[in-house]
Amino acid sequence: MNSSQKLSQFGNPVRACVERALADAGFAHLPFADRADAAAALTAEAYNRIGLELLAHLDDLSLAEYRRLVEVDASEDEVAAFFRIRVPNLEAHAEKALAGLSSEVVRAAEEARRAAAL
Repeated sequence: MNSSQKLSQFGNPVRACVERALADAGFAHLPFADRADAAAALTAEAYNRIGLELLAHLDDLSLAEYRRLVEVDASEDEVAAFFRIRVPNLEAHAEKALAGLSSEVVRAAEEARRAAAL
């Protein structure tokens, strides 16, 4: 399990963000397999962005400790506890990352539709 996947404490908000982004981007009626593929890719990207957002709020000492957790393949619970302790306003930072992703998905879909109309 990679370090981004260990952020599953955000699972429900991530799922909600991905579903909302797909709907807002106009992909609500994709065939099931295509929608599932898009959702899986966006879910992975969401976890990556949450991880990057949280890592940006660690001081050097905490960052070194996080690296040690990754090296020893710490459990999901250990990683979640680490971030809860080390990152104030954790949920707000995660929401910021998800909002950015959602905006980018919608914007990219709109740009693709405009380009296809040319």
